[in-house]
Amino acid sequence: MRSRDLLLLLRLNKSWYPGISADELYEVTRAWWVMSRSNADRVDRVLAVADGVAREVYEPHRWVPSPEPGLENRIGFEGVVAHDRDDWIGRDVSGYFRQGSANPVRYLPTSAILPTTATPQVRPDGEPMGSTDVASSPGLAESIQPLVDAFEDDMLWAQSRAAQELFHSNTIAWLLGHHPVACGAVIDLLGAHSYGRIESLDVRRELHDLDIVVDPHASPGIVVENKLYSVPYRRQLLNYLEKSVPWSSGHGASGAADTRYVLLSLMQPAFVLPDPWRHVGYDELLDALTRVAAESLGNDTELFKRYVALVRRLVALADGVDPAKSVDEPFLVRSADATMFRTAGLDGAVARMRFSGLTELVRQAVPSHRGEFEVGGSRGGIVTYDIPFAPTRRIGWQFQDSQLRYFIALAEEGLRGKGLHDKRASVVESQYQSFFNHADVATVLGDALTPYAKAVWLRFDPDFVYRYRPVAESVSTTSLVEALVVMTRRVDRFAEEFRD
Repeated sequence: MRSRDLLLLLRLNKSWYPGISADELYEVTRAWWVMSRSNADRVDRVLAVADGVAREVYEPHRWVPSPEPGLENRIGFEGVVAHDRDDWIGRDVSGYFRQGSANPVRYLPTSAILPTTATPQVRPDGEPMGSTDVASSPGLAESIQPLVDAFEDDMLWAQSRAAQELFHSNTIAWLLGHHPVACGAVIDLLGAHSYGRIESLDVRRELHDLDIVVDPHASPGIVVENKLYSVPYRRQLLNYLEKSVPWSSGHGASGAADTRYVLLSLMQPAFVLPDPWRHVGYDELLDALTRVAAESLGNDTELFKRYVALVRRLVALADGVDPAKSVDEPFLVRSADATMFRTAGLDGAVARMRFSGLTELVRQAVPSHRGEFEVGGSRGGIVTYDIPFAPTRRIGWQFQDSQLRYFIALAEEGLRGKGLHDKRASVVESQYQSFFNHADVATVLGDALTPYAKAVWLRFDPDFVYRYRPVAESVSTTSLVEALVVMTRRVDRFAEEFRD
């Protein structure tokens, strides 16, 4: 039998409250958590933690998988209150959780903090053993492997892979059109309105390039742009506002009156949506779908349940690969993990999800940023941050393929296009060379930032001129965010300087 050499700290900040009953505390502590069975079997004690304090201690007897289809990466335990609970209750364990991490699960060696010790042990270097470097959270593979296996075994997933967004748009439109009464919660979510009982809907697909157009025969109407693994550009959303809909035409750039414009996506937009667009996440869609009385759908009941499980699994995947859940681990996906995702056809999606999560962490760290972020990429992810500083010129940074790039884009006539790279480079070297300096990034990353691969001006046609330094695959999300924060502030500062 494997030795029980781990303590499991579970953060319950959203579900714990003063006066919570013993039975309720046990239920919210025992299930359901993203972690592997192999590590769970090593757990000797489970600490229920709220506001950084141990509120209860359990001894797990048995671990069981989540019964919910789509949550194959979650498990829970059955157990009892530990006989030595009084040695743990009230202890401050906040130091074991990494600041900025959204992961509520932390493993800790049992030797790091003993119940008979009044304070955490001290290491030879004088640092308390309670510091975050002795604790860890479930890694990427541990969090995601069961989901990947479930995707591969799901025929509905196989059917959706050829045209992901099209598949989901068609399914959602079909559900609304064929079961409007049962799907009232979905209609209300998309319309941000309580429509009451709707007996019939006019649902259109790909009307003037609009993914889903819903006429509920009442105000407001609904226009949905569906983006599963990416988000559209701002310009695209603005263009869609001018498209005619059944209840309005010729309304211009402000969009149709009495209409809800919805960006439905699995990923958080990296930019502020232009009015009147609003974002609805697939997690919100999942919540609405779970409120549909599945048994009322007749012959479509079982297929609907399978679709809900697929959406739940996609939401769980996005949550599991979010770099905010493991900020102390490497951001870049290791080769072994990449192979796992590639086998299931998820490598491109996972890359964009992780880059989206990374962008959100940077945005939160620099709330006063002046430019715009854009997340994209095909098989791999890319995030761009830039600011216009002249009518035809932009300054910014990019992170792609482990490259940290500073760039200037020159889009004026005579500098933009193929064959004009040398001319663009000459302008950049004479006017903006001072901007291309990674010294402040090196201060953050140290040896994780390697020297310039090429001491020449590189390009993306039609207008980019850039230089980059590679970052090591081992760099943590925390360090990478710090580096991108430095780069963001540098871009902001130089944009003002060049604008002047």
